[in-house]
Amino acid sequence: MLDRIERIYASRPSFYSKVRLVKRTWQSNSLESDYRDVDPVVHNYEMFADHPNYELKYEPDPSSGANFTTTARSLVLVGDEWVNYAEGVWKGESHRGVQYDRGEDARWHFLEIMRLFPPLLADNVGGADVPFLQVLREYLKEGAQVETTEIREDGQSLLKLQADTEYGDYAIYLDPSRGYLVRKAVVERGPSDLFVRGLTVTQDYSDFPDDIGLPKPEVDVYARYELTDVEFGEANGVAYIKEGTATSLFQSKSGKVSHVRYEMQVEEFSPLTEDIITESRAFDLTRFPEPDTVVHLGASHISYRFVNGIMVPLVPPDLYRDIPALSEAEALSGEALVQSPRENAQGKSGVSSDEAAAGSSGGPMPSNTPAASPNGPAAESTRFLMPIMMIVGFVAAFFVLAGSILAIVIAKKSRKI
Repeated sequence: MLDRIERIYASRPSFYSKVRLVKRTWQSNSLESDYRDVDPVVHNYEMFADHPNYELKYEPDPSSGANFTTTARSLVLVGDEWVNYAEGVWKGESHRGVQYDRGEDARWHFLEIMRLFPPLLADNVGGADVPFLQVLREYLKEGAQVETTEIREDGQSLLKLQADTEYGDYAIYLDPSRGYLVRKAVVERGPSDLFVRGLTVTQDYSDFPDDIGLPKPEVDVYARYELTDVEFGEANGVAYIKEGTATSLFQSKSGKVSHVRYEMQVEEFSPLTEDIITESRAFDLTRFPEPDTVVHLGASHISYRFVNGIMVPLVPPDLYRDIPALSEAEALSGEALVQSPRENAQGKSGVSSDEAAAGSSGGPMPSNTPAASPNGPAAESTRFLMPIMMIVGFVAAFFVLAGSILAIVIAKKSRKI
């Protein structure tokens, strides 16, 4: 049955949707019984989905921190690259920032954020950063099996999938008449069950400060996730979740609790056409202006610039002439552009090079320019520096060995004396 559901989800067409966060409630019970109810003035999202490429845009996002207020944000997953781009005000001045990662962690970063909302993606259910189909297939506890039951609830014929997994006890209710979309979900997590980033529920709370009334890691934390109040819509023969409420509850035996509730509505749902992609420049990393702050989460020890949609490592200028993929002058002047991100993902999305160049970036791309790939500037600079590092290592080892031999000789002479 899981194989069948997975095939149905995989066959869903690309789509574009506009989503409105109706209400967000956050509640924390500490000894002082603190309570907050947040009802955002504007919290609109745009979702572009063309598997394996996804983009979620916030314009604007009223979230703010002590020193930074976000005015626009884009979360982009293109092939094996993830970019979190934000514009806002930092200490009274305009500021742009980028977080970047690639490889296996790229999809994880995207899903970690998507898990907070009612499902914009069919399998994005359960409150964890792993889709529920993957949990039921790969993370069953020893001896556990997925129980499949046909039930009737509120006059609807549903398929219930239930299993004890490493991510908790999952109960997912699917509607066969709506392409097996999720109508309801309940997930119970114990203190040692996985939650996000490979951490258990209890371990995840180590990230929170003491003064907001949340359980600390030495306290066992239990979690409950629910998806309720689901209403379906249909556009061009494709069913989708039009409304839904996602609730996450965390508590410990000491009585401390936090409670987060998201109510969302999909205001528009349509096929993702090339006109929409061209107008929005969805999935096109080259559209972002060069940011003030850049963090490569997979290589945080290296400084980078994000130029024309690629990560440029900041190595000494005299080394750039030895990096054939991209020179500093080319990168910073904009003369060398990467291939379209949709072209980088060719073979997964089925988009040809010509279609990607014309549709995603608004014009043809030079065919001999480097892509942000394993053969890109970061990899080339690493390959160049490796021989130098090896030579330095050999020299250091030689001196250590020579010093050891000299010490032995001196010791023997001393004994003779």
